[in-house]
Amino acid sequence: MLDIVFLLAMMCLLRIWAKNADARLMEKVGHLLMNNLGLL
Repeated sequence: MLDIVFLLAMMCLLRIWAKNADARLMEKVGHLLMNNLGLL
């Protein structure tokens, strides 16, 4: 349950941060997060 809440919070923060960041960097961060969740 906490993992899902944490993931949603991170996604919201990333969306806000993406407005001021490079789209390519955003994709890299997204892939890293998904890979980490896959390992868990």
